[in-house]
Amino acid sequence: MVRAMLATEIFFRAPTRVGLLADVTGSLAAAAVNITAMALYDKSGNSEFLMLTSDDAATVAALQGVGGEVKRHGVVVAHVSNTPGALARMTNALAEEGIDIAQLWATTGDGPTAMVILHTANDEKAVSVLNAV
Repeated sequence: MVRAMLATEIFFRAPTRVGLLADVTGSLAAAAVNITAMALYDKSGNSEFLMLTSDDAATVAALQGVGGEVKRHGVVVAHVSNTPGALARMTNALAEEGIDIAQLWATTGDGPTAMVILHTANDEKAVSVLNAV
């Protein structure tokens, strides 16, 4: 069973430097923002963050204080069974409906569910398809 919904992903980019992650997480903590998922990578000397948080507006304001580029993007958040094959069922269902996946990242642990974050060619249709899986 998949439970999918539309959500907002926060994208943040700033020149890579020691302490940037500490500054980002410290600013969000000071703003009482809970990070529900985060990805970070270095791309040509810039740190690029993808985040889901408890408060989009407060996240944007806090990150503007760190310095860098902040954007909001619509995404699909899908909560799926944390079992082998769950992601395959999701991606097969989207492929069968002709929905291209432009970006995917996920977070999981030892619990019963995983959270998959996707940006697709048609996020609204993707939600509908995934909720039928």
